[in-house]
Amino acid sequence: MMRAALLGTLALAFALPAGQVAAQETDTDVPQRFWLEVGGFRATTQTNLRLSGADPGDDVNFERDLNLPGTSTQAYLEGFWRLGRRHQVSLNWTRINRDGGTITLDEEIEWGDDVFRVGAEVNGSTDSDFLSGVYRFALYKNEKFEVGPAIGLGHIWITAGLTGQAGIAGGEDEVIRDITVEGMASSITGDVGGYFYWWPGRRFLARGDLRYIAISLDDADAAITEGRASLTWYPWSQVGIGAQYTYTKLRYDRDLLVPELGGVLQYDGLQILVSVAF
Repeated sequence: MMRAALLGTLALAFALPAGQVAAQETDTDVPQRFWLEVGGFRATTQTNLRLSGADPGDDVNFERDLNLPGTSTQAYLEGFWRLGRRHQVSLNWTRINRDGGTITLDEEIEWGDDVFRVGAEVNGSTDSDFLSGVYRFALYKNEKFEVGPAIGLGHIWITAGLTGQAGIAGGEDEVIRDITVEGMASSITGDVGGYFYWWPGRRFLARGDLRYIAISLDDADAAITEGRASLTWYPWSQVGIGAQYTYTKLRYDRDLLVPELGGVLQYDGLQILVSVAF
């Protein structure tokens, strides 16, 4: 799915009217010192999380088990700075907040030190913020094309909570009460990979990024994958419009008895953007 979407988006560059592209000059007149891109996208999200207490918690699929929407419209903001002919950095911010509304559980959920029984009225929610920076080095570069390695560094904040009627996991003479139980995770992220920029016409830009890393820690295994394929057209030298497909998957598998939030967050979708060049 990810590979097909990335390749499909990049293939749009070849679908440009041949006469238009052929008529363009080789060198672009679009400034490349600073770019600011804003827009929105319809994100498809998959969230599988666990919050352990004294006992291992359950793996909870928030879309399936708690009725969180699998798609949502989100904002997109990213800035690019060309430090030198071969050097570029960028900074991206993405926020995805969702609420599933109140549902009646048909399966028991153990979340932290509390258990939400079958038949309980429960509301699930997740809030996530992802700040991602990238350094790109053009190993090869000419006036129309550049390609090279890329290094990503960022930070993710995730809060996932259940609100409803719950008892104490493993407790005797259980008393059901209304409660909100939240788990939070905050972690530095990083990945490595490559990128390319291609100007098939004077004011058409095709871009691609793909980065990945996996590491093992004392009590967890972590991995991150980030990909992007985009096409932007600049009807004016300093203002462009475009579309891009992005894919992000973060996995943080903690040991079963570690009392912190862990699991998998994945989101991807097609973004519509406006690019301002300086």
